[in-house]
Amino acid sequence: GEAEGQAVWFAYHDPLTRLANRHFLEARLKDGSWAIPHIGSVIAVDLDGFKNVNDLVGHHGGDELLVTVSQRMVEAFPTEIIIRLGGDEFLLVTPSSGDSAKELCDRLLQILGNRMAIGGIQMDVGASIGIAPVPSIDHFDEAMQHADLAMYAAKRQGRNSVCVYDPSLRSVMAERVQIEKNLRDAIGRHDIRPHYQPVISMETGGVLGFEALARWTLQDGTVIPPMTFIEVAEESGLITELSEQLLRQACLDAGSWPSDIYLAFNLSPTQLKDRLLGSRIANILSETGLPARRLEIEVTESAVVRDLDAAMAVIGELRMAGIRTALDDFGTGFSSLSQLANIPFDKIK
Repeated sequence: GEAEGQAVWFAYHDPLTRLANRHFLEARLKDGSWAIPHIGSVIAVDLDGFKNVNDLVGHHGGDELLVTVSQRMVEAFPTEIIIRLGGDEFLLVTPSSGDSAKELCDRLLQILGNRMAIGGIQMDVGASIGIAPVPSIDHFDEAMQHADLAMYAAKRQGRNSVCVYDPSLRSVMAERVQIEKNLRDAIGRHDIRPHYQPVISMETGGVLGFEALARWTLQDGTVIPPMTFIEVAEESGLITELSEQLLRQACLDAGSWPSDIYLAFNLSPTQLKDRLLGSRIANILSETGLPARRLEIEVTESAVVRDLDAAMAVIGELRMAGIRTALDDFGTGFSSLSQLANIPFDKIK
């Protein structure tokens, strides 16, 4: 009867978004009954910055976002099979392949890239998308893994991009996964420590402050340069935890310096998108007892230009908390002064 029909529906669908779920996918693979004539490609979709949305507007907001995203996809792609795999991951199964699958993904980015009002706040969401061809239904599982690898590669290119699977991605990913695992362990063990470089006054030659730089030393004494791991920390979302740990330690260290010596600390580009950044930094200052005026937060020009609105909001918040901000690497060719003139930096280097 009806109850039975409902039970079956719930077994194969996600109650929140009403999309098909993983069981639906597994059942279709077993019995081969797809609602599309043939399968050309699978497309893996992962929302960017979903954790930030949950942090900002809570889980209800997160749910609202997932529902909105799902509705937009269903309206735009009525002939594709859309599956919610879990969390903020979706899978599209489509008859199209090659360029037409790529066009479909570009449309998908457009749809997800439009601002969404969630919990009364305008959110920029965006997604990372990976495509893989499905040569035959027997290769479906493998194609899903390929789409997944391509999606991770898209995440590495920065927000809102599409990547088509290519066999060379496998070795790159294996190496990345290893670095990320080691990085996670290093953060857990506090192996990455700040070390300091003096900031010298041009006029007097005296020391004005110290800039904290991240240094990761392995058990055997090898030092891993920040270039290698900061990027991985950003892409894997470990940057927030790492940065808080480094800043906390640096503020504690600076507490024992003469009181006229300031601490300079660099933020990475993705951190400027974190709307909770101001309060995170303020909390660390009150925990460690370092006066706000002794901290100078540095951001690079390229980071600011990547997302001007977010940068303005964060820098405004830091200034209100009495923390100085400096623009670093100015003139590396990204920006026109007119864009940056609106942001109230204390210092441009």
